[in-house]
Order: sequence, then structure tokens, then C-alpha cells
Amino acid sequence: MTNWGRHLFYTRQCVKTTWKLRLGALVVAALTLASTSRIWTSAIARSLVCAQDVAPSDLILIENFDPNYLLFERAAALQKDRIAPRALVPVQAWQDSGMPNYISQAVAEVMARHARMAAWELLPISEVEPISVNAAFQIRQYLLRENVKSLILVTGGFRSQRSSLIYRTVLAGR
Repeated sequence: MTNWGRHLFYTRQCVKTTWKLRLGALVVAALTLASTSRIWTSAIARSLVCAQDVAPSDLILIENFDPNYLLFERAAALQKDRIAPRALVPVQAWQDSGMPNYISQAVAEVMARHARMAAWELLPISEVEPISVNAAFQIRQYLLRENVKSLILVTGGFRSQRSSLIYRTVLAGR
């Protein structure tokens, strides 16, 4: 290249990886993830699940957004142990009337009867996304109206940490 060409063009040296190096790095990463899976999966699981903390309360709140019979069974066991005298089951409400949806109401009634819950009542919740936060605000209004001072939240295991944080935040704004 002539002298004037260096003002218009340049040459550069570039090092590129081969497909063998890329494949080797992928294999090492996969082996590392597989060999350490016990450590990080248990850490993730612990971060999702809330520690069980049961003390005598005024009310049991069954988070019934994804209907689960085991929640009703656990609430019935808490009632039998005289931890709380009554339970509250939020169910989906009709948008126009605010009355409980027939299907949600029937499912909740069947599960509560089958679990042999003593005292429980339905609370119609108008479903607006995000459901947990809006439901917590509607439940807060109910708790203020009924003068409930403490409650036990019964929810699914992998929802427990998230639900606990939501209800603590919303109910702290009393």
C-alpha cells in the first residue's frame, strides 16, 4: 500500500474463537451447573417458601386464588387446634354485581365441607390484575370493617413468601 493509502485503509489483526473452544466452554458450564445443582436449587427453594409461624389469631385467611384442597385441610386443622375461631375464603366475584361467582363459590363450599371446617365465610373479590395485590387491598377493607387484629395466612408453599410480603405490606398501611 502506498503512503497515501494509509489515510483511507488500515489492517487489523483479529483473534476469533473456534467452534471447539465454544463447545468446550458450553460443556464446562453445563457440568458446573449439574454438579452444583443441589446447592443452588435448595437456596432458590428456601427463598420461595416462608417459615411457618403459627400463633393464636382472630382469623384464618385461605388464599384461594388457585383452588387447592390442602389449604382448606390445613385451615380446618388450625381451627381444630383452636388457633383461630373462623376462616375467610376469598372467591372471585361477578364484575357487575359484586356477588360471588357461582363456580368459585361452589368449589370453595365443597372443599370447606369436605375438610370439615367449622366456621368460615366467603369474601367476594373483584379480580383485577395483579390479583394478589388488589385482593389484599380488598381484604384489608374487610379486616378493618370486622376489626380483625391478627390473621394466619394459609397459602401454597411456593407462593408463601410472595404472599406474606404482599399482605405484610398492604396490611401495614392500616
